Amino acid sequence: MKDWTEFGTRGGPELSARTRVVGVPPFQEMIDTILAECRAASEAPLRGVTADGRTVPGLFRAKGGAVDTDPLR
Repeated sequence: MKDWTEFGTRGGPELSARTRVVGVPPFQEMIDTILAECRAASEAPLRGVTADGRTVPGLFRAKGGAVDTDPLR
């Protein structure tokens, strides 16, 4: 391979902004699945950020009322 132009184009459905969409693209189910997973993940309660999927209890504690917010209001 000499350079990037030898990669060519991949086959796929023709999608144009100039023509009306007649059918649903074949990858619509995949997009719907990804969106459903994202919605479910965003509705789940936040447990924390981990490196291995396990949370460490008490690593960082929330400090309620540590800062006076009256000046901000």
